[in-house]
Amino acid sequence: NLKFAGYDGVVIQGKADKPVYVLVQDGTVEIKDASFLWGKSTIETQEILKGIHGRETRVAAIGPAGENVAGIAVVLADEDATGSGGFGAVMGSKNLKAIAVQGSGKLVAARPERLEELRRYVRELRRDAPTVYACGLHEPFLEANPKMRKTACWGCISGCARANYQAADGKSGKFMCQSPLLYLNFAQKYYGELNDVPFYAVRLCDEYGLDTTAVQALLIWLRRCVRAGILTDEDVGLSFSRLGSLEFIETLLRKISTREGFGDILAHGAVKAANIVGGEAKEQLRDDIY
Repeated sequence: NLKFAGYDGVVIQGKADKPVYVLVQDGTVEIKDASFLWGKSTIETQEILKGIHGRETRVAAIGPAGENVAGIAVVLADEDATGSGGFGAVMGSKNLKAIAVQGSGKLVAARPERLEELRRYVRELRRDAPTVYACGLHEPFLEANPKMRKTACWGCISGCARANYQAADGKSGKFMCQSPLLYLNFAQKYYGELNDVPFYAVRLCDEYGLDTTAVQALLIWLRRCVRAGILTDEDVGLSFSRLGSLEFIETLLRKISTREGFGDILAHGAVKAANIVGGEAKEQLRDDIY
């Protein structure tokens, strides 16, 4: 949509004096007040801006985690997120709540015949390629939830790791990339079966604007530290006997996003948190993805 609006990219410099969002519309750019959006979730922010500027508007926004400059905060777009790297914290440090884009233009290829040849060539490559890494992530959920549907990114010919999910209470959302794995094993062990809790965990990360990969790494590291006696429930402010429950992940994500108590340390991610705690906590990092 940025290309449709007439731009190849956006560069944000400096910091606003108050919360703002950037609106890009067919060759024009405005910086608009976002005080009324500050404190709201990424998804609610997207819905509000679509209500103001039209449903075709595409919105990339931060949630409370980004506002509080958490190191594992993401920027959530309509169909994707920035993932690791703390880009949500960068936007939060600039008081930039969102970037909304609306474009009605078209992209015209300089050599359309050649483009069509390349498109067909890529499809042939995909046909003979081995299964991409993310295929199969959703299979347990597809078996347990008949309302779940696999989908694909815009313009993608693979459809490897996307799915639309609808929980029993009617709440819906998306699984993106590795996010189904975030709380899957913990919840299955706690409840003894697959239920909607792993989805709620992913949905909460999306709403707060947190990196699911980083949160998963934090959970693994924290559990090791508690088991080794390096950290206690009192240190963390959580009961690890409830690890896997909905209440546990709700409390953990809220503490990280608001940087409450030990959540202020966890907001940096597992590696930096381990270095802050020091001692044997660093030895519990091992070989996981951080």
